[in-house]
Amino acid sequence: MDYLHQTALLCRLDWQEPVHSHGMTYIPGVHDESVKAEVEARAKAQAERLITTIRELGVPATI
Repeated sequence: MDYLHQTALLCRLDWQEPVHSHGMTYIPGVHDESVKAEVEARAKAQAERLITTIRELGVPATI
């Protein structure tokens, strides 16, 4: 068990597996526009995964 999981349990939190992302870097003038489009698509997919995870947990929407 890693330290984050142990800390969550110690604080009586409901441990959930992390939802992580990577490859979200776009630097204007360094990367071309195709990289920007890929990053935007990955960001939208990540947002959908987060929304799904939050809904599955039963967290009420506040926005």
